[in-house]
Amino acid sequence: MAKDSKILLLAIEQFLDEHRREGGLRGRSYDTGLVLLTAARLGPNVELIAERLDLEESFVQSIAVRMRASRLWDNVRVSTEGWFDHQCFPGFYEDLAVAEGLSIRVTTDEGTCYLGARETSSSVM
Repeated sequence: MAKDSKILLLAIEQFLDEHRREGGLRGRSYDTGLVLLTAARLGPNVELIAERLDLEESFVQSIAVRMRASRLWDNVRVSTEGWFDHQCFPGFYEDLAVAEGLSIRVTTDEGTCYLGARETSSSVM
C-alpha cells in the first residue's frame, strides 16, 4: 500500500472511530467497516483489532473467518486491492460485503470476482 493510501486510511479510521465513540453512527456495517480499516493498518490480528475498537472478539473473529476464506486476509497480510482505485472506493465496499457474509470473493486463473452468498453453497461460507 502506498504511503498516501496509508495516511488516508489512518485519517478515515480515526474519524469514523471518534464519531462512533461520541455516539454517532452505529450498527453492524459501520463496525465491520471499522474492522476492515483497522486491519488494513494494524494487520489481521483479531485480538488487537477487537481491543483497539472496543468490540467483541467473537464479532471480529467472524469477520476474520470470512476474509480468510475469501483469501483477502492471511496470517500477516490484509488485501486493500481496489480500495483506492477511484474516488468512491469500490474495492472497499466489495470487501465489506464479504466481511458481512453477503458475498464471497473467488479467484481463478481467469481473474477475481465477487459472488452473492446466495449464489453459492453454504459449505463455501
